[in-house]
Amino acid sequence: MHVLLITQYWEPEQGVVQRRWRWIGGDIVSAGHGLSVVAPPPHYPGGKLISHAPEYQAGSITTDDRGITVYRARFIEHDKSIVSRVKDQAVIMVSEFFTARKAIRKARKQGIPIDVIACTVPALPSAVVAFALAKTNRLPFAVELRDAWPEILDYMDQWRDPTQGEPKLGRRVKLYLFHRFLGTCGSVLDWVLKHADAVITTTKTLAELEKTKGCRNVVAVRNRANGGVPNCNVYPVRGDGPLRVLYAGTVGRAQGLRNAIKALQLARDEGADVIMRIVGGGVHLKPVKKLA
Repeated sequence: MHVLLITQYWEPEQGVVQRRWRWIGGDIVSAGHGLSVVAPPPHYPGGKLISHAPEYQAGSITTDDRGITVYRARFIEHDKSIVSRVKDQAVIMVSEFFTARKAIRKARKQGIPIDVIACTVPALPSAVVAFALAKTNRLPFAVELRDAWPEILDYMDQWRDPTQGEPKLGRRVKLYLFHRFLGTCGSVLDWVLKHADAVITTTKTLAELEKTKGCRNVVAVRNRANGGVPNCNVYPVRGDGPLRVLYAGTVGRAQGLRNAIKALQLARDEGADVIMRIVGGGVHLKPVKKLA
């Protein structure tokens, strides 16, 4: 079986998606199957190209030591603004479509035709491209859904940084239009999920949710720990001292680390000796630092 994956995130970027697909991709190849990937040049999370190596540039086609072939689409650099991000997404979507068509033709000429097209979402451009290609080439279509989209959009009002105060009128209009845009994207993604031949989730609860919405062939494939991480199941022997809490990961809105900091303060107010350290980055890092 030869799988074509449409994604917006791939190595050498560092992130949950990239690490997840490193072991999934390795397992696919180890099982005797083929994997080709269409992805933009590495520019996550800052929006700038993170490597000028030839194999990571737009238009490059490389095969790594595992036998995974990566086709690089185009992108445009973006900053934190919504407009620049949307432009980047649009360029990626168009470029990935034509790049994937090239990958399909090349695989066919090599005698190893694509058997299934997959994408990893909630990145909408990947879903649209993969769905369109699967239908036009009459191939099975599989979607990996990593978050509860579009249900998470019901909580958009909680995404605003409360430390910034009430936004001005112009800002409120932009937020309203952005929310409407995201709502439309969520509806499109929901429609794509219902028309997929298979849906892969990261948790059983999300799998059950998708089943209730009428999605077919839903299966949960959990994230797994990095085998290179030392075994920490044996608790170290320690005497008296503070309780040390470590959070390592994304510092975004969804993680709710402001609540953790508030809980830490409540515990200290009750006399608990607790220290918390946060290691990571994300769009909510500054508000979390300010609260801490």
